[in-house]
Amino acid sequence: MAQQQGFFSLDEAVDKLGLSRPEIYRRVQDEALKGEKSDRCLRFAVEEIERYAAVLEQERDLLQKSIDRWLAFFAERLADYPWAVIEDVADKPVTEQMAELGERILQDALGEGAQDVYFDPLDAGLRLLYSVGRCQEVARFDACLTEPLGTWLKGLTVLEETVPERLGEGLARKTWGETGCQLRLTEVPTTLGSHFHLHLFTDYEGTSLEDLGYMPEQAECLRREFGARPGLFLLIGSGVPEDERNRLVLARNWADAGRLVVCLDHRIRYRAEQLVQLELRDEAGPDFKTLWQAALDMSPDVVVLDEVRDADQAQALLEGVQSGTMVLVQVRAGNMIEAVQKLLDFEIDRAALGRALLGGVDKAVVRRLCPQCARRRPLRDDELARLGLAVGDGVGTPVGCSACGDGYVGRRSVYGLWLADTELAAWVADPQIDSPLPPIGPESLTEVLRRAVLDGEATPEEALALLP
Repeated sequence: MAQQQGFFSLDEAVDKLGLSRPEIYRRVQDEALKGEKSDRCLRFAVEEIERYAAVLEQERDLLQKSIDRWLAFFAERLADYPWAVIEDVADKPVTEQMAELGERILQDALGEGAQDVYFDPLDAGLRLLYSVGRCQEVARFDACLTEPLGTWLKGLTVLEETVPERLGEGLARKTWGETGCQLRLTEVPTTLGSHFHLHLFTDYEGTSLEDLGYMPEQAECLRREFGARPGLFLLIGSGVPEDERNRLVLARNWADAGRLVVCLDHRIRYRAEQLVQLELRDEAGPDFKTLWQAALDMSPDVVVLDEVRDADQAQALLEGVQSGTMVLVQVRAGNMIEAVQKLLDFEIDRAALGRALLGGVDKAVVRRLCPQCARRRPLRDDELARLGLAVGDGVGTPVGCSACGDGYVGRRSVYGLWLADTELAAWVADPQIDSPLPPIGPESLTEVLRRAVLDGEATPEEALALLP
């Protein structure tokens, strides 16, 4: 027996410590466990194995206490969400308990409205951050949870054909009852360890345009006017996740109305069953021209493009319209004037663009004033003139309290809708592109920002900074 000889073999150490061979090799390399070579084989003194078994027992006890603590912490937070699913894992293996802890974290983040979740390494442990308008720390996990949480995170989005909810490498779907989300994981190495970023995409099924922040008049106009007639429609934004959500919800609303919608994305981040989604890969796969023609060959009602990158793609937009299709394209620009100018910079015909243009959506994001501490103040003269408000109107100003910290709670998207007519076509065809944009549409961005200020949701300073 090894004990009689005073040593454990590697296999006996595996049995005694309950560790795998690679884990034992790693701990020997880290000098946490002392071993020696004998006849080219690794062996361990009995005293060393007994010592390390006691160390492991302490580590496992510490890990279990930490898991129990955080399971209870998130169970308490989830009590506010009737849709949350909490499993009893008290007698389950540690791996299943860690998976349940991860599920509770995801549900909590979703309930809090976080679109981004960060696991940030510290000198000892991890801190959990949610981005809900601003970044806020939710928890600081003990060092013993760093490796188990990392293992759980990496397993979230591994492509496995045997798991039906896996959507592809780096992308996965999670559901709890009727609530769910899709998520994408990014791992970034740092000097302190791996930093993990989870981007959450709320399932968009059933999401209305009003849910996004469109005014009722705007939403009704979009449903009534678009998706059924050929033309070019511009979605204007800076390429942030809210822009992608806006594009997908518009597409799904049209698809739900029985229209065939084909989406071309340079990178698919969210998969929707109602949409035909084609991915434009920079290096591998069919080129843009091939996929664009494939999309048009389907005789779709709507083709959606996530970004225009060159002159060929810009020209293809007009060709799509000429084929009898509505083309919706995301344009990275600050406003309608910049968006039209960006397309014209690709040397497409002004008159053709003016004839094809159905309209567009300007988007801005404002910080929501905290309703608990915001104060009202009188308007200044410049605010009265530019926002078209009355002298007696009061506006909100941030203060800051224990609930918000800086006077703001999250963000709100606001939209301005432009509808094409002969005046807008003439404006596009006008070489003086910086001439004033005709105020056409049920709700301009100026009007929506004015309402947000009057409702006490946004400050006039932010509204004025966003006006074209």
